[in-house]
Amino acid sequence: MASARKSVPLTDLRFEDPRLNRMVQSLRSMEREITRLSALLDGGTAGQVLTKSSSDDYDATWQDP
Repeated sequence: MASARKSVPLTDLRFEDPRLNRMVQSLRSMEREITRLSALLDGGTAGQVLTKSSSDDYDATWQDP
């Protein structure tokens, strides 16, 4: 009978070496930024440009030039 393996969420990873913990934090931060950028870049059609709607981060819309 095969044993069931339980995956460990990235947020639960802890290491004795503080450098590894900082690396995990950096990876989480990069993952969040990639997710935000991916959501921002989704949409629009060919020829449109991404234009800032305000000075807030990630506040942009696709517009015709």
